[in-house]
This record gives sequence, C-alpha cells and structure tokens, in this order.
Amino acid sequence: MQDTLPPTDPTADCTAIRAHVDDVVAQEADAVTVARVEAHAARCAACRHVMAAARAYRRAMRRVGASERAPATLRERAITLMHETRDPRGPRP
Repeated sequence: MQDTLPPTDPTADCTAIRAHVDDVVAQEADAVTVARVEAHAARCAACRHVMAAARAYRRAMRRVGASERAPATLRERAITLMHETRDPRGPRP
C-alpha cells in the first residue's frame, strides 16, 4: 500500500494521484486517500479514465481467476495499452 497523499492540495497533480490508483481500486488505501483520489478523478477526465482502466483490469483478472496480483510493471503496461486503445489521442501524462 502506498503512503497517504499529503492533505494540503485538493487539486493534487495527476502523477501523485495516479500513484495511488491501484491501491484505491484494490481497496487497500486508507479512507483519506480514497476520498482524495476519487475527488480528483471527479474533476479530471484523464485520471477518471485511468481509474476506469484500473477497475476494468481488476475485473478482467477476477474473471480469468488470477489468484495473485500481477507485478506493478505489468499492471502499468496493461493500463497504458487499454488507455491507448480507448483514447485515439494516445497516453496522457
């Protein structure tokens, strides 16, 4: 589980938010981090898309019966590929 996001900036930058997406989707983040990530995603279409891709990835892994969590690099690559497939403009920062 990642460290909690700093409490100061309600418009935290996307990089900080995205570092916590997997933990939020896996229900491994604390309540404060969940609230901050979801609030940011509600305002940021790019991060909302990343959250949706992470949730889709998690659902797909459950359907195929994955019993272990994929390595972070594989998860990040899968999410990037899903993002590129759904958004013809390519990956977002």
